Amino acid sequence: MDEQIARVIATISTLDSLSTFEANARQRDALTDEVKRAIKRRAGEVGRHLVHEKTGLDLTALTPAEEKIVEAVCEFLRIRKEQGKSATRTLDQLRNRGLIGAAEAAVARAKPTQGFQALAEADLADLSYEQIIVDHPDEFSHRALWYSRRTLGLPNESDRPPSQNNRASQDEAPYWVFVCNPKKWAIDRFLDRRIEHDTWGIRPADRERFAPGQLGIVRVGVDRRSVLERNGHPALTPGIYALCEVESEAFPGTGANDEFWADDEGRAPGWPTVKVRYLRTYLNHPLTIERLRRERPGVSKLLLNGFQAASFPIAPGDFHAVMNLLDEALDDLPAPDAGTLPRVGNLAALEAKYLKASPEIKERISKMIERGPVGALVKQANGYKCQVCQALGRDPIGFLKPDGTPYIEAHHVTPVSQREIGSLAASNVMTVCANHHRQLHYGGVSIAIAPAAFIVGIDSRELTIAKNVLSDEASHYLDYCR
Repeated sequence: MDEQIARVIATISTLDSLSTFEANARQRDALTDEVKRAIKRRAGEVGRHLVHEKTGLDLTALTPAEEKIVEAVCEFLRIRKEQGKSATRTLDQLRNRGLIGAAEAAVARAKPTQGFQALAEADLADLSYEQIIVDHPDEFSHRALWYSRRTLGLPNESDRPPSQNNRASQDEAPYWVFVCNPKKWAIDRFLDRRIEHDTWGIRPADRERFAPGQLGIVRVGVDRRSVLERNGHPALTPGIYALCEVESEAFPGTGANDEFWADDEGRAPGWPTVKVRYLRTYLNHPLTIERLRRERPGVSKLLLNGFQAASFPIAPGDFHAVMNLLDEALDDLPAPDAGTLPRVGNLAALEAKYLKASPEIKERISKMIERGPVGALVKQANGYKCQVCQALGRDPIGFLKPDGTPYIEAHHVTPVSQREIGSLAASNVMTVCANHHRQLHYGGVSIAIAPAAFIVGIDSRELTIAKNVLSDEASHYLDYCR
């Protein structure tokens, strides 16, 4: 290709101008295959800039599926420009849902998407959302995969699409993989120091999805350090080396260049960063990728094959598969770090902080609330009575503890794992005896929630149990207890 033509193409900054250039080249019989490839390459660059500009999405360090989505959108933008039409709806979906979320929402409909039809007509069906989802199933829900296979004429295992609840939503994404390259950051020396709290630089595309209380695993890749860089120690085997809890939302880091970083490899200031707490470390007995691939070949290919980025999300099933192979009992996770919690009297702040936490962390906090000052104050306010026994006309007082107070338990009506605002509040707590507490959990009891009461269906009866409301004085008391 003529160097002058190459320079001209490289300076074109809009899709309209590229289309005009291509038409002129065709008219002059100068549209060779090499020129076509150069125009397409430049269209991809211009389109990528346009996608970033219109959506605000960070398009660095993308997963394979995300890269294909960007490429597909760029081609769709070019086609729409040639047709004299806009792609505002597509760009709005990307802005509101992100790359993966936009693709999931677009395919889950009765008829093929407009983008699918446009790309198919341009002989670019391999760039449709549907084909991308089929090619990268581990990055999408089973529901999106069902719709995509149907549109592409591929068989599905069932006649109806799976429910929407088979995958963590894009807004929650409670499980993470933190990627570590020991050539850049000596995780073995870090873990050997038994440091509990630290920070982790994350993928810019993930910055809005991190929240306190989410869980993640640290995946170590191939150890390419020299013997000298390893201080004579054996090279690390690729695998899972730690279980972490996220302790903050993402924030612009101040930079990282501590003793564990290799020269000139530290994080630059401003890089999106989260605080993490190391709950478990497996330096001497990691879950190797070789074993994970052998025993759980169906987990995320990003997890199995590696991904050159600081972080990426995985589905709950993949995370729990890792935990099972590590023989990790999540019920036995370390207690919440009191220093990271707001005052327990300010339950609204506590709920907001942990709204997007992993279910295991939410359950842990629930137990802390039930057994802590809030539960104790509700028990005291109810006179240590079982509200179910009282509504049934039975003796609501149980046996006395050594300190003389009646034994009673606190029960959250709406499980905190459902992430509903108000689930940690006193108004969501009933006081019940041990027998009724078990019956509420396992006895097929129905509970309807009214504005000021719980309507409980139990033992063929319907009971109305008033909700608890703690006074301002009680909240101040709780703050004082902290």
